[in-house]
Amino acid sequence: MCLPGTRKSVLDGMMEWAKNPQERRVLWLNGLAGTGKSTIAQTFSGMVAEAEILGASFFCSRDYHRIIPVIEKKPSIASNSLISQLEELIVDPLSSTNISCVIVVDALDECIDDQPASAILSVLGRHVKNLPSVKFFITGRPEPRIRTGFRLSLPEPIAQIFLLHKVKSSDVDKDIRLYLREKLTAVAKRRSDFDLTSPWPCDQDLTTLTKKSAGLFIFASTLAKFIESDYYEPGERLQLIVNQPDSTTYEGVAGIDPLYAQVLELAFSAIKEADVFTNLRRILGTVILAFNPLSRKQIAKILGINAPHIKTILRHLHSVLLVPDEDHKEIRVFHKSFPDFLQDPTRSPDPKFLIDPPTHHGNIALGCLKLLKKLKPNPCDLPDYVMNRDVPDIPELLEEKVGSATLYACGHWAMHIQSSPATGAHVLQLIASATEFLTATGIQWIEVMSLENRLESAVHSIHSLIGWFGRVDVPTSNLGNLAEDYLRFMKNFFLLIQQSAPHIYHSALPLSPRSSTFHSMTHQEKASITEFYGCPETWGAVIQTIPIINTGMVHPVYTATFGHWIAVAQFGEVMIYDSITGGLTVSLRPEHSVDAMGGSPDGSILFCGNPDGSVTLWDIQTGGLAHTFSLKYNLSYKKIAVSVGGRFFACGKQAIMVFEVAGRGEDAFIWEASQSNGFCWLAVEEQLAVADREGVKIWNIVDGTILQSIEIVEIGHKIYTMVCSQEANQLAIATFKTVVIINLQTGTLSSVLSHDSGWSFVFAFSRKAEEIVCTMNTGGLGVFNFSTCNWRFLKYPSGVKFISTMQNGTIVANFHSGICLLNLDVRDVPSSQSLLADYILPFDQGRIIVALLDSTHLYSTQLLLLETSTMCNILTTTFQLG
Repeated sequence: MCLPGTRKSVLDGMMEWAKNPQERRVLWLNGLAGTGKSTIAQTFSGMVAEAEILGASFFCSRDYHRIIPVIEKKPSIASNSLISQLEELIVDPLSSTNISCVIVVDALDECIDDQPASAILSVLGRHVKNLPSVKFFITGRPEPRIRTGFRLSLPEPIAQIFLLHKVKSSDVDKDIRLYLREKLTAVAKRRSDFDLTSPWPCDQDLTTLTKKSAGLFIFASTLAKFIESDYYEPGERLQLIVNQPDSTTYEGVAGIDPLYAQVLELAFSAIKEADVFTNLRRILGTVILAFNPLSRKQIAKILGINAPHIKTILRHLHSVLLVPDEDHKEIRVFHKSFPDFLQDPTRSPDPKFLIDPPTHHGNIALGCLKLLKKLKPNPCDLPDYVMNRDVPDIPELLEEKVGSATLYACGHWAMHIQSSPATGAHVLQLIASATEFLTATGIQWIEVMSLENRLESAVHSIHSLIGWFGRVDVPTSNLGNLAEDYLRFMKNFFLLIQQSAPHIYHSALPLSPRSSTFHSMTHQEKASITEFYGCPETWGAVIQTIPIINTGMVHPVYTATFGHWIAVAQFGEVMIYDSITGGLTVSLRPEHSVDAMGGSPDGSILFCGNPDGSVTLWDIQTGGLAHTFSLKYNLSYKKIAVSVGGRFFACGKQAIMVFEVAGRGEDAFIWEASQSNGFCWLAVEEQLAVADREGVKIWNIVDGTILQSIEIVEIGHKIYTMVCSQEANQLAIATFKTVVIINLQTGTLSSVLSHDSGWSFVFAFSRKAEEIVCTMNTGGLGVFNFSTCNWRFLKYPSGVKFISTMQNGTIVANFHSGICLLNLDVRDVPSSQSLLADYILPFDQGRIIVALLDSTHLYSTQLLLLETSTMCNILTTTFQLG
């Protein structure tokens, strides 16, 4: 809280804003680091609470314990989209009460990720008009992601900005001087064991300290804590600061940096042993880089250092760290500027204290993996077949049986690996440790993540591991294949494992393909494990099937892939699915039906073509309408495509128009082609391939020149589909009779496929453009290999209406009842491999699970009746297809 009498003009202005209904709905307190934003926010919260107009206060940090009751009642909300979270936690409750209040959101710039800070502002901007009696007070640094936060199209400005660092310096100095006198006078009274002059400190020293603070309240606060330390004589500490040479004060270069350097130097001036500084860096690195605050006990277990030693090392850093006496309470940093200082070699030049984030993330990851390798099967001693929802007090049970340090490791090991270097000494250690962990206790980790209701996070963890492993150069390791196996396992059995951790052993493991890592674990994990017959030999081409609503009505369904998202438009709704987990992330409800869709390569924006000729841009993270291109040309859309860098988008059917995404009004229009049968973007940002009856022309859409003209006699007919390979070196054009494959590097035809082969007009390239996958008239998919000129066929899924290749090479096929994700690298696919992704189906709110197994000509159905937590009856029925 602000000291009484300080910050008076600032707080008075804020209270006037809070009480005046004519003021703008959002007040953003903008200030540099250390200028006292959080203290002002806390004081302001108290003032509006006293005035009985405080709705809620949120102080953004990594403190996961300060979770409001709504989240505790509905844990699944944590995996919902940001728009859903804010609607359920803030917008809907406030809308239903219709109360007048102020919501305080402090330190928005300290969100863990870069995007949520601006996204939260965007969502608030979208909904603030629906909360006519609510105002929002927000604090944050003047960072680009905050400055551009209100990024959605809004009818009128909603934010008023108060620049804290623009307050008159004389007013700020007066407040800092008052603060220092109050704090240091209290020190003099408390430390009566020392003979301090009266008054202490003297006016000259106060003037010097105020000047050194230079408007930064964090400087004044830190030096007050530094001087009042119980371990030193306060007069001597004061003179150390007073006699420190002055430095120019501005954020990120000097100012508080000399004070931080002095705090560290004095704390360890008597230490000469190198291993002490090694442990200091390990401990400080863990404190500032952990994704949630950790206690001394947790840090001790992760790093393998005893807790008393950690306490001893940190005991002289109480001016910059909050180090509780209790081992189980989290160690916290007083201000974000201290971690920033430790991680910047230009600000913290002494190598004894410099923290290199990638290196220390690798250290933490190794510590986490060491803990995970100690996991045991069924760590909570649950009854067989119990459903997770029937287990009481799961968080307390996991805390007792697994331990808080291991729980942190379960949730964050992959995040630390992803943040570690892809080269250097840590790489081989991380690969060996991760391989050992997944081989030995990976299943137990999935079990814990299921009980924590964090199975989606587990999928993302393995996906992150695969991404990191793809960046390292260790060709002999089996880690990549092992991680891919884990990803297939969790995706295939996601619903089952999510509902019942014990069924990992009783259903998921025994139903795994016989050649997988997991089938061999069946007898290793439990002696009395359920055994099934007729399991497939391999995972097959189907990675995952995502069910979508199918009412049986005849209604057009449009699909688009972009980034790692899959968009499906149907019945006036656009559903955005996460291709990594298969979960529904965002649901959009445009005013119009959608005729075509496309997406930005980075996955941030969805482009929708509408019947009135307009194109709407939707922000995926917030679920909000970002912009509308109200085109006067009344185009009918068959296709919308975005350039590889996201700068341009092209749309149309017979006439093609190109617009700049960032443009507005008439300035957005770039280029058009009046006669065209098809188009697609190439690897160079401004190059567009356009097909007509004579052939294909490569255009530079910026200057309107033709870069290449390829004459193709075989086209000569209406073009149904035109796609480009990911490397943009091959182009495929489907006409009524043929598919023409064009080598764009040579400008020649590389292949011509006759329609007699039985393919239809929906197709896509494989990731390396070695194959092309097509829908077949007889059902299923056909894959044509260009080098061998041979076809191979996948009979599942059938009724495919859309095919696309995602950036990771996964083939997305939209069929009559869902979205199928395929891996074309799987060559030997049984003809009846059709239900692998769907053979675990829950009914009766999860109490009945049906497993459908393929055994060449026969299907076996295992019906698991989960009527009690201790009993499971298995009914087996065998029938022949047809």
